[in-house]
Amino acid sequence: MTINGALSILENLEKDMKGYQFEAESCERKINPSFALLAMNALQTYLGGDVLAAQAGFQTLAEELAARQRSASAAAPSSH
Repeated sequence: MTINGALSILENLEKDMKGYQFEAESCERKINPSFALLAMNALQTYLGGDVLAAQAGFQTLAEELAARQRSASAAAPSSH
């Protein structure tokens, strides 16, 4: 598969991910669809050749995931 072919597949996948069914299934599984879209956009950027922008996108995703983990940990009942 070529990079352009992969980008085309990712573009179609991104369109599907922005649809109602993906969002509904994500909510059902308690998955934040915006995280998946951030990863998708960073991957598309990387395959498009902009490594620095892709790195920034993946860094944003990592920061968002870490913040969510901290929030979940803070909200969890204490075992003391």
